[in-house]
Amino acid sequence: MDILAAAAISQEQVTSPHTPVRQGDDSGNGSSSPFGISEAVSLPQSGPPIDSASQRHPLGDLNTPGLNTTAEKRSASSSASHKPVKRQKQEKPVRKENTDSKANGHWTDAERETLFDYILGAENDKIFQKFQVNRTAVFKEVAKLLPHRDKAACDSHWTRSMVTYRNIKEFRKFTGGGGAKAANLDVGTLSAAQVKKWYDHGWYDLFDSRYGKNPKVERSLVLNSKMPISPAKPDDFKPKSSTTVSAHIDLADSDSEEGTIKTPSRPSSASKPVLSQSQRLRNQAQETTTVLTSYLAQKASLDQKRVEQKDKRLEMQDLNAKVERAEKLLADPSLPMDKRQQLQDFILSTILT
Repeated sequence: MDILAAAAISQEQVTSPHTPVRQGDDSGNGSSSPFGISEAVSLPQSGPPIDSASQRHPLGDLNTPGLNTTAEKRSASSSASHKPVKRQKQEKPVRKENTDSKANGHWTDAERETLFDYILGAENDKIFQKFQVNRTAVFKEVAKLLPHRDKAACDSHWTRSMVTYRNIKEFRKFTGGGGAKAANLDVGTLSAAQVKKWYDHGWYDLFDSRYGKNPKVERSLVLNSKMPISPAKPDDFKPKSSTTVSAHIDLADSDSEEGTIKTPSRPSSASKPVLSQSQRLRNQAQETTTVLTSYLAQKASLDQKRVEQKDKRLEMQDLNAKVERAEKLLADPSLPMDKRQQLQDFILSTILT
């Protein structure tokens, strides 16, 4: 009973640790209220002393395996979960800015002329041959002449210039009316001002002198649609004082009355029309017949000439035989004079003819 009483007292202390607990004697004497007792009841010391840890729980000692370890793990995990994690600072790559403000800027006309003349100039044949083999070395040499340009800038601008030259080359193959677009050829962002600038500075002629017959630039295709640029007018058939036509045509002055340029309808493709198989066979048969007829006519003419030459040769042989026979008769001294005279006249006429 003493142990059970001690356990009950310890439970009350756990529930209200700040309230002093008073208890009367076992006989039931004393006040029912714990606050009326002046002295606290001390526990009998009949058994072994109770551990302070066992007083926290009414069931006794809580230091059993499994309970304390679980509590310790929870406290350790909770403390670890609330521990702030330090994030490592990532170093941003340092971007090197170009100190030269004109390295990637707009190319001036003087810089373009220096680049083009150095590579494509008429007196720079050796440099152009070297450029076909080692472009990088030539661009390095040009970069020395241009203080605000490097090798990469020269290479990039040269590539763009070659594209512009090809577009102008394709554009020149048509008479007008958007023929390049009708043939599905790419002329890029080519403009009239850009074409005029290339003509005025002579850059197109400079490129064409080196790359005019290059197979990478020149195309052997029939691209002319044989369509007029604009409708014919009565004034076009009148004789003009000068037959020279200016290379630069101002299209804004044409059709000034209406303000627009009218072009006739044209086929969708400006290239050579595609023939069907039957049409190709008929054309081939017609060409074969024409060639065969010409061959037979030439052969008949040669055969006729051959026959005529053969007849002349036989006639000549016959005359030669007659002349030889006449000479033999003249050698006979007993031949009468009249016969001799006739044979001499025959020989003379044959020789003269």
